[in-house]
Amino acid sequence: EPIYEPEPVYEPEPIYEPEPVYEPEPAAEPQPEPEPLQPAQE
Repeated sequence: EPIYEPEPVYEPEPIYEPEPVYEPEPAAEPQPEPEPLQPAQE
């Protein structure tokens, strides 16, 4: 009879790698602040 081959040692699953922290998409070129509306001076 063939020599009994023990099953391979159980390999535990790799440590769970948490998903990368959510990085918000960088804002597209920041729009310049709108000029403050100045009251019409008559």
